[in-house]
Amino acid sequence: MEQLDDTRPAPERTAPPPSLSSSASRWGIAVLLFLAMTLNYFDRQMIAFLKPLLSHELRWSEADYANIITAFQAAYAASYLLLGRFVDRFGAKAGFAFAFAIWSVAQIAHGFARSVTSFMAARVLLGLGEGGAYPAGLTAIAHWFAKSERASPRACSMPASISESSRRPSSCRRWC
Repeated sequence: MEQLDDTRPAPERTAPPPSLSSSASRWGIAVLLFLAMTLNYFDRQMIAFLKPLLSHELRWSEADYANIITAFQAAYAASYLLLGRFVDRFGAKAGFAFAFAIWSVAQIAHGFARSVTSFMAARVLLGLGEGGAYPAGLTAIAHWFAKSERASPRACSMPASISESSRRPSSCRRWC
């Protein structure tokens, strides 16, 4: 059986198309990723904000709410694996398109949900769509930025930096 040599460096991605290789274009992609991830983050958190209203209108118990959250998080975690493989096979552009299609259908489904089960199904679909954005975002950054430049756009485009960026927006602008 052949052993894998983990000491070899990973092959570099292909260079971005010449029309988009400028610094401004690459950072434009990072800004689009930031906007997508920010929307992703707010969509995920909105249920906590609306919980009192939804619990009253849809007559959820605390256990119902916990089950809805758990189902979303399980789908979100599964989506990392499922859509991560999809992105590896078809690329970041197709991965984002597929994830956003699922995400959009899930947003619409929330408007039609009238029971715990239907709301849970909408949240599972949302988790599946939102989870795919991360593998696609990381792949896009790996494609458009040199290895030595990837930390900055990743930090500026992922939700972990949202609170920092909202307090000091110039913290990510200085790299443009």
